[in-house]
Amino acid sequence: MVKRFLITMALLLVLNISAAKAAEFEMVEYSAHVKLQWLAASGLPEGRLYIKNLNKANHFNKDNLKDFDRIEKVNALFQEMTYASVINFIKSNGYSNVYDIASSYSPRVIDIVEGGGRYVVAELDAVAFVADGLAKKALDPKYYDKFIYGTALVEDEEAMMSIASNLDGKVCIIENGLLVYLTRERVEAMFKNVKKILAQKGGCMITTDLVMKPYFIDTAAALYGQDNAETLYNETKEMYEQVLEGKLIDDHFKSEKQAIAYLNSLGLKVDKVELLPSDYNLYSYKKLKNEQVAKVRELIGKKYLWVITVRS
Repeated sequence: MVKRFLITMALLLVLNISAAKAAEFEMVEYSAHVKLQWLAASGLPEGRLYIKNLNKANHFNKDNLKDFDRIEKVNALFQEMTYASVINFIKSNGYSNVYDIASSYSPRVIDIVEGGGRYVVAELDAVAFVADGLAKKALDPKYYDKFIYGTALVEDEEAMMSIASNLDGKVCIIENGLLVYLTRERVEAMFKNVKKILAQKGGCMITTDLVMKPYFIDTAAALYGQDNAETLYNETKEMYEQVLEGKLIDDHFKSEKQAIAYLNSLGLKVDKVELLPSDYNLYSYKKLKNEQVAKVRELIGKKYLWVITVRS
């Protein structure tokens, strides 16, 4: 922990960012790096390029994480399925304006801008700075005017709306992996700001966060059976909590029904859609047994992706 904090402080000094933001940056950067590690482990080319360009030692390996092999396979699959489902939805539904909330170090920008779209991000300033650099290393300079890494907290209406003003036309808002770090008050503020953006621009928000725990457990069960799924979820949760010195909040909602009722109370509508076509080929398949691939093909056809719109 001390060594990681010192590295973080050094990076902040290089970036000329105040030390007061070190703790928050460390938490977000840690999570972003770990998720990128898993995405790269799936074999996704964009993930492997980003982890190479980040040029930092990975946080976890066989020497410091119990049950590393299984945790890596489950998390790599989980991150790749989520990544692929977002890109597939955007392309299948013809969205050319994408607003990513807390994208961290996701290489989604590559798929969006090279596909002709425009991409904006609301993120912490230090993380946005690093992510912008990763994007510029990965992309031809002709795409630089197609993306913006803006600074905004999810509860900051003015900043969130200012970033949205860079998009012209209906928008697809992405949020994945953030809710577990937010208090209930910040979750509500985020959804209220999402509603304002969608009311102004049109379009939708997509997320797997509202069913994240059962989605992850089902992913683990597809690879290692139901008896091991809860354990793999708890081990992964503990891994992310190491830097927080506290608990992830994975119980905002006790059920899908409760989550839908909550969003409806805010004037938002929910539709659930399949993650991916069952014949979609994931890079993770190359590292899985045939029987595991068969179970994953069943899994990706289930409705874990939530499409949120403004109620008319």
